[in-house]
Amino acid sequence: MTNAIIGSRIKEVRRMRKLKQLQLQKMAGIPHNSVSGYESGYILPTIRTLAKIALVLKVPADYLMGLTSEMHEKTGLNPLFDKIEKMNPQDIDLVEDFVDMVKQRNEKKVSDNYE
Repeated sequence: MTNAIIGSRIKEVRRMRKLKQLQLQKMAGIPHNSVSGYESGYILPTIRTLAKIALVLKVPADYLMGLTSEMHEKTGLNPLFDKIEKMNPQDIDLVEDFVDMVKQRNEKKVSDNYE
């Protein structure tokens, strides 16, 4: 999974859906000029943003990440993303907050083990 793969797939599907970058940004609720940065490979979207984009574009996040070549079928390679794709943007935000919380907890456990 590289910035270039993600960017080219977002651009490919966005164009297929006949959306402009600004339209995708508004529909996914992401910051101005983000889509341009993703498509150019300059920046990598967060999990939350990638899930929102996948939801708007109606493709599996696995496809956008380059983990599958199947744009319309679920491959089962990443069942968590399959579930996240079906969520509304507010629930996706909650999932990312939870993942961040678990990550911080695990980082604290690791640092506590080194003390």
